[in-house]
Amino acid sequence: MYRHEVRVRYGDCDMQKVVFNAHYLAYSDDAVMCWFSARLGDRMHEFDCMLKTVNIVWHRPLRLGDTAQLDCTVKRWGNSSFDVLISGQVAGEPSFDTTIVYVSTTPGRHRSCPCPTGCVRRCVKTSNSPRRSGRAPHHTVRSTLDAWRSSVMSSPNSPAGD
Repeated sequence: MYRHEVRVRYGDCDMQKVVFNAHYLAYSDDAVMCWFSARLGDRMHEFDCMLKTVNIVWHRPLRLGDTAQLDCTVKRWGNSSFDVLISGQVAGEPSFDTTIVYVSTTPGRHRSCPCPTGCVRRCVKTSNSPRRSGRAPHHTVRSTLDAWRSSVMSSPNSPAGD
C-alpha cells in the first residue's frame, strides 16, 4: 500500500463548495504516479501504462480545506493489465474509492506488453503507512508475487522467460 495526501484547494471546488467530480480523477492519477515514481525510482523508464477503464464510488464529498489520504493498492495483476484501488478518506472517514484498470505498455509506444516483473516486485513492496480500519490485511510481497507469477505462467499467452 502507498499513501498519498492531497489538500483540497479553492480552485478544486464547484459552486456547491465541494470538489468538482473530475478532480477526483486528477487526485487518483497523481497518487498513482507518485506511487510508481516512489517505488520505481531510477527504473521508471522501464515501465509505462495507459488507463483503460475507471470507476468512482463516492461516500462523502471532499470540501475546501480537507486533507485527504489516498491509499493505493494493486487489487489484480494480469498478463498485461492490472487494477489499482485508490481509497480516499478524511480523518479516517471514507470519501471515495476509485478503481482504475491500467494496461502495461512498451515505454514510448502505445502497444500493450507484459507487466515487467521488476516493476511488479517494486510496486507490491509493503510500506509502513497506516492502514484503514476495518480492511482486510494486505498480502505479503512474496505471496502477491507468487500469485502473479502463477497467473501469468499458466496463461496460454504467457511470454517466455519473464
